[in-house]
Amino acid sequence: MSSKEVEQYECSKCGAIVKEDDTLCPTCGAELVGEDEYYELECSECGAKVKEEDSVCPKCGAILDEIEDDSEIVTLCSFQNELDATLALQYLSENEIEGYISSSPKVFYGSLTTCSISVLDKDLEKAKKILNEVNLL
Repeated sequence: MSSKEVEQYECSKCGAIVKEDDTLCPTCGAELVGEDEYYELECSECGAKVKEEDSVCPKCGAILDEIEDDSEIVTLCSFQNELDATLALQYLSENEIEGYISSSPKVFYGSLTTCSISVLDKDLEKAKKILNEVNLL
């Protein structure tokens, strides 16, 4: 007689271990659905599976960032020094645009380092407008 191994998951509401065929969490009573339907993303802190609408990871309590599945990171501009790039990031942050800085060892008007600023493609036009207003583009 062979026994079928039953998959186990964590309840996304309370973290209790639930079996694959459970429809309700035995601990908190939350309604459960299949893992593929219920969990769509992973927590960046602990790797636990979370639902798209979760704002807090049910396993570790980390605050989950808003995720744009179809957004890509695109290069906004480049600067010849890190100070200007940092200033640009500050202006973007003040306007609720997440920006990223990267450095590369290229010659740029005599400087040995070029700093590039990247943003999500959905924020590109707004970011350009902001940096144009402060004469950084």
